[in-house]
Amino acid sequence: MKPRVLFLAQEVHPIPPLKGAAVEQWIDAVAHLLTRYEAHVISVPHPARPDEEFDGRVRYHRIRVGRVYNRLFRSGKSPALILSRTPSASCAMRAPSIRP
Repeated sequence: MKPRVLFLAQEVHPIPPLKGAAVEQWIDAVAHLLTRYEAHVISVPHPARPDEEFDGRVRYHRIRVGRVYNRLFRSGKSPALILSRTPSASCAMRAPSIRP
């Protein structure tokens, strides 16, 4: 059994990329060059690709991210700012009042 190596891609483009995406192309190329290893690549899904795929050398795993992840990390705002605006979090994050 070969040792395994895992490539974890950012959540922008699927791997192998359907267009552009220099980082994703690099990950795919390197994964194919590692003949002494069992290469696994995790990336985001794409409608034109299956969630699990094996091309003879590399195993691709495409995972979906949930609404909470998208809200926290893909909104372009700081997670702390988002959390501070939710009703339950804002109560817990307020500084205690000091009474004489």
